Amino acid sequence: MFSKMKILFYLSKKRVNQRQQAPIYCRITVDNESCELSTGLFVGIDQFKNGYVLDDHAQACVYNPKLDLIKTKLNSIHLELCLKNEFITPYILKEKFCDKPFKPKKFVELLEELVITAQETANTKSTKFSYEIRQKNILKAVKKNNLQNIYCSQIDGRFLAMIEKHLLVKFNHNYTNKHLFLIGQVLKLAIQRNYINRNEVTFYKKTKDEKKPIIALTKIELIKLQNYKFMSERLQHVADLYVFQCYTGFAYIDMCNFKYEKHVHLIEKKLWIIENRAKTNSEALLPLFQKAAFILKKYKNNLPLLTNQKYNAYLKEISDIVGINKNLTTHTARKTFGMVKLNEGFTIESVSRMMGHKSIKITQSTYAQVTTLRIENEQLRLAVK
Repeated sequence: MFSKMKILFYLSKKRVNQRQQAPIYCRITVDNESCELSTGLFVGIDQFKNGYVLDDHAQACVYNPKLDLIKTKLNSIHLELCLKNEFITPYILKEKFCDKPFKPKKFVELLEELVITAQETANTKSTKFSYEIRQKNILKAVKKNNLQNIYCSQIDGRFLAMIEKHLLVKFNHNYTNKHLFLIGQVLKLAIQRNYINRNEVTFYKKTKDEKKPIIALTKIELIKLQNYKFMSERLQHVADLYVFQCYTGFAYIDMCNFKYEKHVHLIEKKLWIIENRAKTNSEALLPLFQKAAFILKKYKNNLPLLTNQKYNAYLKEISDIVGINKNLTTHTARKTFGMVKLNEGFTIESVSRMMGHKSIKITQSTYAQVTTLRIENEQLRLAVK
C-alpha cells in the first residue's frame, strides 16, 4: 500500500538537561498521523538548525551522518512495506526501526489513552466529566466479566452485547449507545495503530429508545410567563433569565459566558449576538430580539445569574405560580427558542445558525417536529383552502 512519509528532525526544547542541552527527536508522519522517535543525540539549543547540527558543534561531523543514517533506514523500511503492499503507520515504522516486536495495547489501555486525549480537547467541564463517567461504566462491565486483559482484536459482537446488557440494567438505550460509540472510537484508534482492521461497533445492531416529545413552551405560554409580575424579586429575576434564554436560544453555560460588550455587535444598523457555544465552540449568530434587548436594558446589560441547581429549583416554583403544567428547566428554554422560531416561519437553516448547531441535521432531528401551528402558517402563506 503506497503512502507518503515525512521525516522531520527537531530539537525538544522542553527536555533541556542540566548541561543546557536538548535532545534531537525524529518525527515520522504518514498520512497526517505522526509519532516521535528519540535519536539519542543532545546538542545546545543554538547549535541546531533546519534539521541538522551546526558545523561549529564539536561532534557535528558525527551527529549529522547519524541523522542521515536514521533517515535512510526509515526510507528503506517504508519502501519495503510499500513494495509488499502492507498497511503502514508511523508506529509500525518506529517499531521496525527499533527492531522491537509489534505489541498492541490492551483495550483498557487504549480506552484510557483515548479518554485523556478527548478530555484535553473538550470545550467544557461537563464534556470532560461525561468521558470519565462512560469510561468508568465500561470498565465496571469489563471487570465484572474478567476481561481486563482483552485486546481490541478479540472484541466481537458477543463482547458488545455483554457491555450493552450490563449498561441497560441502569441506563436507557440511547445513553448506553453513547458508551458503545466510545468503544467504537477506541477500535478506530486501534485500526490507525494497525492493531485491527475492522471496527465491530460499525456492524453491531444497536437499539434506540423511542423519541420523546420536546418539552417547550408554546408562544401563548411564553407570553403568559413574560407578562406575569412576580411579588418576589428573586422569582422575577429567574423568570427574566428564562425568558432571555427563550429569545436567544442560549444554554445555561452560554448565558453565563455572555458579555454584552463582547458578544453584541452593530451590523448594518441592527444589533446582533455573535457568541461561540461553550459545548461545541460553534458560532451562534442571531438578531438581538426586542424582548431579549428589553431584559438586558432592565439589568443594565448585567444579568442576575445564579447557580444552575438553584435556577432549576426556582423554575419549578415559577411554573406552579404561573400555571404552566410543564417541567421547566434551563434546557427547555433553548428548546422553546427552536420550536417558537420554527413556528414563526424561520427556515430550518436559519434556526440552526441562530442556535449554533454544528450541523443542520441536529436541528432537523431535534427541533423540526411538525406542529399544527406550522401547518396552519404554511396554509395561510400559500393561500391554500
